[in-house]
Amino acid sequence: MVKEQVAALLRDALQRCVLDGLLPPGEYLVQLDSPKQAAHGDFAANAAMAFAKQHAAATGAPKPNPRALAQAIVDRIEDREGLLAAKPEIAGPGFLNIRLAQDVWHKALRAVWEQRERFGRSDAGHGLRTMVEFVSANPTGPMHVGHGRGAVIGDVVANLLERSGYQVFREFYINDAGGQVWRLAHAVLARATELRPGVPRVPLDPEDYQGEYVKDVARAWLDAGGDPSRPFPEIRESLRGFATNWILKNLIEEDLRLFGIRFDSFFSEKLLHDQDRLSAAIRMLDEKGMTAMEVLPPPKGVDIDEEDYVPQPLKVVKTTRFGDDRDRPLLKTSGEPTYFAADVAYHFDKLSRGYRRLIDVWGADHGGYVSRMKAVVAAMGGELEVILFQLVNLVKDGQPYRMSKRAANFVTLRELLETSTSSMAMPAARRSCAGRGRRRASSRAGIRTPWARCSFPKRST
Repeated sequence: MVKEQVAALLRDALQRCVLDGLLPPGEYLVQLDSPKQAAHGDFAANAAMAFAKQHAAATGAPKPNPRALAQAIVDRIEDREGLLAAKPEIAGPGFLNIRLAQDVWHKALRAVWEQRERFGRSDAGHGLRTMVEFVSANPTGPMHVGHGRGAVIGDVVANLLERSGYQVFREFYINDAGGQVWRLAHAVLARATELRPGVPRVPLDPEDYQGEYVKDVARAWLDAGGDPSRPFPEIRESLRGFATNWILKNLIEEDLRLFGIRFDSFFSEKLLHDQDRLSAAIRMLDEKGMTAMEVLPPPKGVDIDEEDYVPQPLKVVKTTRFGDDRDRPLLKTSGEPTYFAADVAYHFDKLSRGYRRLIDVWGADHGGYVSRMKAVVAAMGGELEVILFQLVNLVKDGQPYRMSKRAANFVTLRELLETSTSSMAMPAARRSCAGRGRRRASSRAGIRTPWARCSFPKRST
């Protein structure tokens, strides 16, 4: 606020130089920096050196003279509001050292105090409907510290957009479809047979979720009338629904509340499939001429016997038209939707709800997915921005420690909050999860827990 006011004084002085024939007509931007030594004032400007050649051309001088232009700027400053303690001092080859009046910061603080919650708000967004989707953790266990970083970044972005005049909608995408939720359902049944005497034991599969919290889900399911004596295929759908909903309500939403994160909607992936939104998305892409049947090369990184491989045409989105390196298939050779297709359907649904600016907050491990999603959203008539954040590293006994929710090797977000101190717990934890700005490549931001340290790699630029 104050800095911009001072820059405006210098810009006005430069325009007076234009009127007096000391500079050619044009727009002259002013850069203000902090002096290296406090004795040199509050701000330093290099405008006279930056525009010395223009000054020489306008005045017919044989060579640029930054100090002469600096003096001309100083002489034409009109400080009607009393921002400056005195006229700027000319230093060295033409720097302007600027000192503020003693009461400037007091006035600025008074303005902040008077405006309170209105301070810093603007209408730059003009009410544009914008969706910020973040966290979107699988509903298969509690929030861990890795989720915390994405939660804070998404929340901050949404807050900034709201204060800038955008109509912001915050959404959590519930990944409640796919193999991981069946592993959760089977784990709950296995734990329920351990807790209920007289029923045949269902062994816990090594691929099932192993955490102690699964027993809490199993107890709740039994209390709600669940029957562990029935075969898993008969009850897996209802058990899936109960388990994911219980974890969402009792673990994830509660952790988010404690962390100061709010959402306007929790959107179910399963509902997306139940309503067959993919078919609607494909129809729209068909109408736009954005799909085709193509024979694609074999997937990268997959061992395929060339003799057995039979190329087959697949339905693809022509994402190469929007900068992607290859067109992307919507359906597998079996006719099942690809993983990409589910995200196409979800972003189609977002656009169908009237949001034209979409912002997704993803972990850096999804970086290779950005170009294809931006391309398909552009093909559907929208705009997608993706914010990537670096992942969290766990260090135990000085060694990297891999987190796995399925193997129950992770530090929960609630642990992080509980190991911070009293009233400062939530703000401190949020700052830790967001990171602390730029550092040297060897530097890490750490969070100490009773058994491990959670650290953050240097952010990508």
